[in-house]
Amino acid sequence: CRQGRTHAELMRENATRPLVWGHPALNMTVCRSSCSVDCKSYDLPLGVCYSPPLLFPGDPQWGAGDVLDQCDAAAGILTRTLYSSSGGTCRGGGSPVQVPLDVCVGPFGPPRPSGSFQCLDTPGGGATRAGGGVARPLGGGFGYR
Repeated sequence: CRQGRTHAELMRENATRPLVWGHPALNMTVCRSSCSVDCKSYDLPLGVCYSPPLLFPGDPQWGAGDVLDQCDAAAGILTRTLYSSSGGTCRGGGSPVQVPLDVCVGPFGPPRPSGSFQCLDTPGGGATRAGGGVARPLGGGFGYR
């Protein structure tokens, strides 16, 4: 877990590291204040329903419902759809929220109410903003770093 680092430090590291498992992914970096204080970074799947409580047990950053993230490179937008279902099923009507990529946004809920999103989609090539694409089911969980 890469926790307690500044947002700028985490973004520099994301820009030079290879993708986790070679699949399209989303990096979410959340911070206690101003996208720069006591930050925590997560790698998340793109185009695949996931259950934060299953991936990050006991982590207070996450709600109980399922999530589906999709990046639109041309628009520079992440669409995060929140579901009331659990267990990684994304059943029922979801509530989509659009969030700009690569800028400080918020507020989210506690404990880290501000952050940014970065699409990571070039296997072996590090971070880019060119999202798109739908990932295959990964068979393993994404973890925070």
